[in-house]
Amino acid sequence: MRRVLLFSALVAACASNTSASDGGDTDAGLPDLVVTPVCDVGADAQSGLSGLVRFDHRVTTYAPESDAVIAAFGPPGTVDFAWSSGRDCCSLRTFDETTLYASPAGTIALLDGSTTLATLKQQGDQLFYQASTGDTPKLRWRSGDSLTAKVDGERIGSISGTVVAPSRIEGVTPEPPETGSVEASVGRNLAVTWTPGDGPMVSITLTSSNKTIACWVQDSGSFGISRVLLVQLGANRDALLTVSRMNQQVVPAGDAKVLVEALDSWSTTVHLAQ
Repeated sequence: MRRVLLFSALVAACASNTSASDGGDTDAGLPDLVVTPVCDVGADAQSGLSGLVRFDHRVTTYAPESDAVIAAFGPPGTVDFAWSSGRDCCSLRTFDETTLYASPAGTIALLDGSTTLATLKQQGDQLFYQASTGDTPKLRWRSGDSLTAKVDGERIGSISGTVVAPSRIEGVTPEPPETGSVEASVGRNLAVTWTPGDGPMVSITLTSSNKTIACWVQDSGSFGISRVLLVQLGANRDALLTVSRMNQQVVPAGDAKVLVEALDSWSTTVHLAQ
């Protein structure tokens, strides 16, 4: 059994369990961005979760639009995919080589309704499953489509989970300039806004090096990441900001659970200054 770091959403433990209140500072013009509570997602993340299948439609400011799927599995309770129940809170998480125990799960069939988009197989010592429109042109879907992952599991048994692709995430700010990246200060709350939608939850992540600020918020159209958390990422560095509308389904898998989720994401680079 091997351990592997997958991507910024796969993070291990909360770095802090203290309140992230920043003393009631309301940055000019941002009266609603006062406090970012720190959420304890440990109970959620470790309650028997043994795998994830993620459908992600992504628009970025630095690469072509694409649809992608990534999946990984492990023994029950060892896989932390930072899933949450949609509370308006954030956590700072540090990930390392102990993040995930990789374990083969056999074949994964990906469907849009009754149409097969792709079939994923674990190859050799590959530690996780992945595919995108770049290598699999048929791997495309639209908002409102029913996306299904059927896992013919060698370790977790055969399971099937279906989620509805969420509506597009639009109107996201901060929007980068024509050249360069978004500039932000670790000394001020970072305002993130988007066009409100009908999603049950929006995920906001800010990742730099091996640290991620991960927030789970209602689809209200605005949220503020506290400077208390920003300063812990560190100044004078770039970070990847991702805003995702999501739908999720938890599928029983024997004595464990597999999370199947569909995201519509928007990403840009933020330069964190003092």
